[in-house]
Amino acid sequence: MRRPLGLSRLLRAWQWLFNLSLTAVFLTLFLNWPELLLRLQLASQNSIFQSGWRVLVAMTLVLLLTAMFHESGHLLAGYLMRFRFHTLVVGLLRISRVNNGRLQLQWQRGGSPFNGLAASLPRQMDRLARRLLWFALGGPLASLLFSLVALAIVLYLGSDLRRMLDYLWLWECSLFAAITSYFFLLTSLYPGSYHNGLVADGGRIVMLLTQPAEAARWQALVQLNVADLNGERPSAWDEQLLRQALTQPDNSHDYLTALVMNYHHELDRKRPQQARPLLEEALQLPIAWAAGMWPRLALEKAYLSAYFLKDLEAALDSFSQIKTSRRQIDPLQCRAEAAVRLLQGQPELAGQAAARGLRPLAESPASGLQLAEQEWLQALQQEASL
Repeated sequence: MRRPLGLSRLLRAWQWLFNLSLTAVFLTLFLNWPELLLRLQLASQNSIFQSGWRVLVAMTLVLLLTAMFHESGHLLAGYLMRFRFHTLVVGLLRISRVNNGRLQLQWQRGGSPFNGLAASLPRQMDRLARRLLWFALGGPLASLLFSLVALAIVLYLGSDLRRMLDYLWLWECSLFAAITSYFFLLTSLYPGSYHNGLVADGGRIVMLLTQPAEAARWQALVQLNVADLNGERPSAWDEQLLRQALTQPDNSHDYLTALVMNYHHELDRKRPQQARPLLEEALQLPIAWAAGMWPRLALEKAYLSAYFLKDLEAALDSFSQIKTSRRQIDPLQCRAEAAVRLLQGQPELAGQAAARGLRPLAESPASGLQLAEQEWLQALQQEASL
């Protein structure tokens, strides 16, 4: 798909700015390296470069602090726009609001040690586009502020040699923070999507300002997500919003999400024939691989083929492509396995798989989709016991 002319120009401008910034930073460090090395020798005991461990700890903390400031900017903007906090991920730590309103701290599995994520959802839907725009701007603005504050510390300490040598470790950390936060800012302002399909902050900003159709799709997905997290079953999701989410077919993460939400809506309404083409289209999208969604879609196909369509060959073909794990219980994997076992005439194994899938859902489900998942597993368990 060809990009619009305006977006192509923005991408070229961003690439030019990023490369120019990278060149300027390296050139500045190279030209000033003899002076920096001399100052390091004059106060080596105050430098983080005195040992490898100091460098590792300092750089790790600065990177985590840079990510935390960026994501906190999103959350602060969301709070000012009357959004409700949902999730904060910094490095390998995740803080989430669970269904009873409490905050839950846990390890983030499979995440990058220095990436971040912030999610807040609107309480009301008035002027949603404008409020989403400020939410998207919050992270880049926080990164810019953090970079400027760190740069101010660098310039203040560097203006006096004795002061700089006394606090050399702070000068070094501030210099690293100023550079990393600036490039964090530039990366977040990329006017498109990352390699995993997720839209960058810059892509959201451009979308809301210049792409009304894509912006309307995103707003529909946000509202559907709010309904889900408020405990609304997929069968009850607003059909107008579901249709609006499907109005821009492309190879984007948003369109993939729209297909999956429409699929769950039809599945929860027990309309497998309407659900099937939505799932097949999602499986064919290249972004499903980049976003890591393809294995889950294959499990959905195994369940749909076995439980509703009674097509054992298609169900086994999909299920056999997924590497199963016993270390972490996945209700979707258990649902697909239970449906396949049931069609194979193995009710005991089907019942065991369904029971495993129900364990993580034993407490009150945190979303409407989880509520539906619980009911689907209970139906399989009941059929297996007959």
